[in-house]
Amino acid sequence: MKKINKKSVRLRQLAYEEVRSAILKGNLKPGDPLVEMDLSERLGVSRTPLREAMALLEHEGLIETIPYKGTFIASLDRKEVEDLYDLRMVLEIRALELAIGKIPYETLKNLEQEIELSDRQEDNWLPILTTGNKLHALIAHYSGNKTLENLIILFTERIHQYFAVNKIVFDAEHLKQETKEHHNIVRALMEGDPQRAREIMKIHLDNSYRRTVKFF
Repeated sequence: MKKINKKSVRLRQLAYEEVRSAILKGNLKPGDPLVEMDLSERLGVSRTPLREAMALLEHEGLIETIPYKGTFIASLDRKEVEDLYDLRMVLEIRALELAIGKIPYETLKNLEQEIELSDRQEDNWLPILTTGNKLHALIAHYSGNKTLENLIILFTERIHQYFAVNKIVFDAEHLKQETKEHHNIVRALMEGDPQRAREIMKIHLDNSYRRTVKFF
């Protein structure tokens, strides 16, 4: 076996994180070309770790290579949204089943207060989105299954990438319902009721899908 080049691995990770962040924040938009030479110069890395980073991003579905044309930021269409929510339904309910009873009560209580506080803020769409992400990530983390956690975070971020790129503004009713559902999930976790928690999570994901798909 060959020795691992730790410097190359570190550069690949840095390039991966930098490009991934730019995509998810909407700084790089669907359809934008990714030119290897330009990226290499901008990031200050050689082409080898950059190619490895781009391979990871393509595996995640964030970029796509079109033969004879090049590599581009991947777009998100209605069919992919449907597929993502189908997967989230299976994965997040399983994560919840594994996590229930493991999340410290104090952690849930603090998150409940954050959710309530976010709802009272004047410009509250970002705080509500942030606390929602925190809730889903918390459940995924306490599932104890790292692969499951990574997939849930990836699929959630993929959908939020679309919101960021298109500067989606949610109406008051959308945000109110989102907050209520997040609060109900936290309460079910605090009560340690697996059946109720599963039912509430399913309702939340169904509603979240309907709220999201209308933008496509």
